[in-house]
Amino acid sequence: MGGQSNTQEMSLYQSSGLKGKEMAQQSDPSLRRASFYGVSGLLSAGFFLVFVRLIFLQGIQHEAWLARAERAQEKRVTLHAERGVIYDRNGKILAMNVERPSLYAVPSEIKNHRVFSRRLAPLLGISRKQLLQKLQRGRQFAWLQRKVSPQMREEIEQLGIKGIGFVMESKRIYPKRTLSGHLLGFAGLDNQGLEGIERRYDKTLRGEEDG
Repeated sequence: MGGQSNTQEMSLYQSSGLKGKEMAQQSDPSLRRASFYGVSGLLSAGFFLVFVRLIFLQGIQHEAWLARAERAQEKRVTLHAERGVIYDRNGKILAMNVERPSLYAVPSEIKNHRVFSRRLAPLLGISRKQLLQKLQRGRQFAWLQRKVSPQMREEIEQLGIKGIGFVMESKRIYPKRTLSGHLLGFAGLDNQGLEGIERRYDKTLRGEEDG
């Protein structure tokens, strides 16, 4: 019985001694400071790496990212050159060109496509659905109507709608269509010869395109 009592006392003493050491370690200010500095060091290292990354992106790769953003926002549009004038043997004009405004939109700059279509579709003579489909063809550029009349341009501009613009294009006209229409043929929307003389001499009549 006495031996067992001594053993229990020694175990209790050792256990209380270990707990005392642990409490002493936990209450030791130097250990707390070491833990604090360790965590602070890790946080500082993390912020430093983020800072270095930002400097790398904004400084070294700035031009590359800028060029990528510009490419994403730009769209290449080909403007077709004027076709050559066609004369008869007496020097009278049979086919010539006039400048006409073509209407385009920048869909990403239009906040509400449905409201936009409701206001503009009647002037263009198309349905709202057709106009919405045109807007869905691209975020940065979409043709709405090519080579409209100057009067239509004025009416559209009076609406004060944002996200649209005009660019001048060459339109083919035939002053004496009734006299020689079957021989001359005609040119398409993009100034390409489709029938008659316009088609046969298309390569000669075409100018250099400006892209």
